[in-house]
Amino acid sequence: MVFLHKKRVLSILLAVLALISIAGCKTAAENASPLDSIKTYRDIPNITPEEIDAIEMLKAGRDKFTYGAMLATEAFELLDGSLAGFTKEFCDLLTGLFEIDFVLSLFSWNLLIEGLETGTIDFTGELTATEERMKSYSMTPPIAERMLRIYMRDDSEIKAESDVNGLKVGFLTDSVTAETILSTYHISFSSVDIDSYNEAAEMILNGDIDAFIAEGVSDPVFSGYHSIRSQIFFTMVHAPVSMTAFDRELSPVISVVGKYIEAGGIDKLYELYKDGDFEYSRNKLIQSLTIAERAYIDFLNVQGEAVPVAFEHDNYPVDFYNEKDGAF
Repeated sequence: MVFLHKKRVLSILLAVLALISIAGCKTAAENASPLDSIKTYRDIPNITPEEIDAIEMLKAGRDKFTYGAMLATEAFELLDGSLAGFTKEFCDLLTGLFEIDFVLSLFSWNLLIEGLETGTIDFTGELTATEERMKSYSMTPPIAERMLRIYMRDDSEIKAESDVNGLKVGFLTDSVTAETILSTYHISFSSVDIDSYNEAAEMILNGDIDAFIAEGVSDPVFSGYHSIRSQIFFTMVHAPVSMTAFDRELSPVISVVGKYIEAGGIDKLYELYKDGDFEYSRNKLIQSLTIAERAYIDFLNVQGEAVPVAFEHDNYPVDFYNEKDGAF
């Protein structure tokens, strides 16, 4: 009886393990990302034959697509002059999906809008989708969300949102930032249209405006103006931006990218955004180093050496030597 009992228990355990194994396989299958099966745009769920035909016709008539962006934390220059950041990573993703180059170039705001409408720029990711804009533009669901930043002179007394009341505040021409702020906050200010970030900086320094408000990604443009300070502002307002085209012939590309985002691609874009943010911070640090400091780091890299650092061995838990692992 004891032997039969043990045998029965063993059978039950084996059956349970088998069920767990099967359940595990199902869970793994269920957790598999739809993106795993997407190698090209043709694999994107719900794409239609008409969209594929239209995109192939577009590709047959050109060797690349142009993607316009503004100098920002999302698109910036490395020391060697090449472009990096989220937007560059996004263009690389699109290049792989559509099997045609999406070439990133930087423009000022007014030249970017002009280029879209004249056809010298095919796509951008700088515009927030609004009902009015979607009458003229083809736009995807958001590819990123941005916070706002206020730029002002060092001696400005602006510290809180209420301090903007009654002031003269600059915004990029044709942007919807001022409208969004006024619809979210009980506040009043005089809005001034400005065509570029550099013009905004000069108007701040000359006292023509009290402040300039734009999406926080514009940090690189103002970093060269040492008399201008900035801070994240109007935190209840987030600016979602979409991949956008003005030329209606490009609408199939926008439609298919939208389907990619809805199929789980937004998670991929989030990862690209995190990587791009880190690359911007890293690049900003490198560019802040002196020639001697860069040379020192380059020397260590070539020699395969580490930066020597002194540690305390008994300042637990901040700084101590772990005798078990043999490491600080």
